[in-house]
Amino acid sequence: MLIKQEEILIMLNKENNQNISDVDNSTVNQAGRDVTIVNNNGLQAKDVIAIVDHLVSSKLAEYSSKAQQTAHQRSQEFSKKLVEEVTKKVMEKINRFEEPSIQYATRLATLGYIKSGDVEQKENLVDLLIERVKANEGTTLQQVMDQAIEVLPKLSKVSLALLVLLAYRNLNFTGNINEFNNWLKSINSILNVVNQVGSLDISYLNQCGCTVGMSGLNVYDDFLNSFIKSNDLYCCHNISGEQYKAFLQMFNLQEVHAGLQTNISQEQFLKLISCFSINIKTKVVTPLINCTQAIEKIQDVEMRNLLIDAAKFFTPLTQDEVRQKLVSVNSNWDKAIVLLNRSDVNCLHLTAVGNYIATRQLSKLSDRDIPMNLFYSN
Repeated sequence: MLIKQEEILIMLNKENNQNISDVDNSTVNQAGRDVTIVNNNGLQAKDVIAIVDHLVSSKLAEYSSKAQQTAHQRSQEFSKKLVEEVTKKVMEKINRFEEPSIQYATRLATLGYIKSGDVEQKENLVDLLIERVKANEGTTLQQVMDQAIEVLPKLSKVSLALLVLLAYRNLNFTGNINEFNNWLKSINSILNVVNQVGSLDISYLNQCGCTVGMSGLNVYDDFLNSFIKSNDLYCCHNISGEQYKAFLQMFNLQEVHAGLQTNISQEQFLKLISCFSINIKTKVVTPLINCTQAIEKIQDVEMRNLLIDAAKFFTPLTQDEVRQKLVSVNSNWDKAIVLLNRSDVNCLHLTAVGNYIATRQLSKLSDRDIPMNLFYSN
């Protein structure tokens, strides 16, 4: 499952997800345990381990004997994961590990994991490093990536969760209702720790340069109000009763035995059932998309206008009913809504590095590519 809520819409469907997964023409190579992979310049995947060892050796020498042993083990764990990801994702760019800028970023990332030993943080740092290898040198994005690699190890799980939740608030998902439900569920692990967020976590995000804001200066609308505007069909009752009959009449649909009969074209009918599910047994119409903004993408103007009018048959849920619907997905949504509406959170803007760290986290959680340009489209 995205783009800036006030400006752009993201069509997070399976087709788009396939298209945007091929970033930077990266090549995926599979290798067995004993296979040596060499690129055109002769650098082998296993050479990355030696490079990492060399980059952190001076730092490891500063530790006492026992700590040095632990640090070396963590260095090896990081190297192994890095080689695995390099082999799968950026083997064609492996020669970049000979560049000073990439070695600098690699050292920062490795030392970050050596310090914490947190497995999830190791995976996050390797992810950032792989993206850094793909990036062009001398760009603002490259500078943001370097800062993200330096900042990420400094964030606690709670402060990182808050950062991701803030970015999630600013993204708008438009499309298939099943995909939208998956998008809601993708941040379950984030929601499960929001009750631990305190004023110190908020202040620390500002101190680390991930957010900016001054308490009391509200920037965002009430979260539920904003959510309802962006997901109007998700936040509605299904059509039934007299409204069901009126809906069928709008499209000249008639119930015939176990099916429907209509004089609209097959193409138009397919557009209709891609937006709404019609159950003639229960006499209920259910939206198959989360908002009318998805309908606005339809090129057939006449059909698009008809579908938009049809969407008006749905009766909106109350704000409390929407809250309960979200809570049914994850009980911690209730706490998240309260948190997002707090004055010291509502005022927060994410910085470039904050957005970058958060988008990489959301990409991993939702299994979708969520690029930075969603926040910087202009």
